[in-house]
Amino acid sequence: MSAGRWLAAATLARTADSGAGVVVVLASLRQFGGPAQGSLVLSALLVPHVVAGPFLGLVTDRARNPRVLHACFVGVFGVALGGVLSLLGHAPQPLVLALALMAGCCGPMIFGGLSSRLDDVVVEERRRRFRGLDAATYNVADIAGPAAGAALVVSAGAPIAAAVLAGSCLCAAVLLLTVRAARVDDIEAPPHQGVEAAASHVQSQLLPDVAASHAQSLVNGRAAISAELVVEDEVPGLRGQAAGTRGQAAGTCEQATTARQAATSAREQAMKARERETSVRNGAIGARERAMNAREQETSARNGAIAARELAIGAREQVMNARGRRGRLGDELLAGMRAIVRSRPLLAVTVASCFATFGMGMLPPIAVLLGAAHGRPTGGGVLITAVGVGALTGSLLVARRPVELAAHRVALACLVVTAAVLGVVPFVGAWPVLVGVFAVAGFCNGPLLTAVLQVRASEAPASTRTQVFTIGAGLKVTAAAVGAACFAVVASWPVAVLAGALAATQGVAAAAGRCCWRGGAERSRCALSRRMPRSRP
Repeated sequence: MSAGRWLAAATLARTADSGAGVVVVLASLRQFGGPAQGSLVLSALLVPHVVAGPFLGLVTDRARNPRVLHACFVGVFGVALGGVLSLLGHAPQPLVLALALMAGCCGPMIFGGLSSRLDDVVVEERRRRFRGLDAATYNVADIAGPAAGAALVVSAGAPIAAAVLAGSCLCAAVLLLTVRAARVDDIEAPPHQGVEAAASHVQSQLLPDVAASHAQSLVNGRAAISAELVVEDEVPGLRGQAAGTRGQAAGTCEQATTARQAATSAREQAMKARERETSVRNGAIGARERAMNAREQETSARNGAIAARELAIGAREQVMNARGRRGRLGDELLAGMRAIVRSRPLLAVTVASCFATFGMGMLPPIAVLLGAAHGRPTGGGVLITAVGVGALTGSLLVARRPVELAAHRVALACLVVTAAVLGVVPFVGAWPVLVGVFAVAGFCNGPLLTAVLQVRASEAPASTRTQVFTIGAGLKVTAAAVGAACFAVVASWPVAVLAGALAATQGVAAAAGRCCWRGGAERSRCALSRRMPRSRP
């Protein structure tokens, strides 16, 4: 089943991408004794997402066979990622950064690009369910990727971890090559109907035709025998008539011979006259040819001047076409962003998801601080795992029972609930309750991601669908990176204040999405009122 292979490929590629960050940091600790070099490489992996997203989407939307292009991007990502993880600390840093940038440029295809392919491989009736399963692959990657990467580095070393992650991406690329577009097979007629039709045709048409042809052959044979008998009776009289006719023919032949000789002499005289006329004509033709040669020389000179002018005009047209292509390319690169801005639901979920991801970028360090505040050094990992497991549960539940409400409303509602749940974190004292609160917050993230993917698929035009997905994925990755960087500025704040700020980011995300939705609605009503004719008093 193509949809199953597509889900397997997405899970493998996204798990490798999620585990790469942990492997990079651990490899940096082993090779350099600190995380600084690993953080630099990790930045090179994340920064190109927002820049390369529109270009990758444009190339994929233009491609005649997006399946091959998706597989190529995933394969290049795996090879570059394997090179980064295996060469870190063993090769010059510029080479490692170059490979990281290459892998980062392919990153938007791992997340948004593969999600945009769902509408091509799944029939319309099953897309809501598979949208939830697609969101579940993100959650599986967030849970299994870091754990698998850390376990591989600790048990087998960074080179083995690099080989496993790269192999995972290459396996995903091979699976993507086998994914075909969804189609409905044509229903063929049963084969026995053709046999019965052939039998009836033989009985109704071929047998009468054979009988008629046999009867006609008998009639023709009898007529031929009677004609031969009549000819044998008339043979003596016909022989006498033939002898007289031969004598007359001999006299006629002598007269014809005399007439032929006279015609031959007349033809010879006519040929001599024609030869004299031809010589005169040849002289006139020679004069005409000399005049034509002079005209051709004059025409060639004129053509040379025209060709020079055409070359100059062609050079100008090439310059103008090059400028036009650059302008069209810029317009096409911005087509995905224009599609996001013009659609109110799409703009609302894009802005809201960026704000929400900005806050989630601060979740790992805040979770570590909360764990330390409760006397649990490894508590941060437990809280992050609780969020991942809750998100996976929510995605699977939505895949099992899709929500029938408007997708953008579901997304904003999930953000409001997440903000309310995280808002009680500063007031929770029991550790099991805190783990449960984080699990509930993660549970809301499952329907949220499914709704965001659904809005992108339904609102994006077909010509820019991949662009919309890759731009959205790039913006979310960039927002998460900015959120993680902003935590360094507020790291000295009390952990309760940081937890409240985390909850506030989700509330701000819901409010921003609501404002974008209502602002678009107000603009639409104003435009409609301007178009309506005013009634006269």
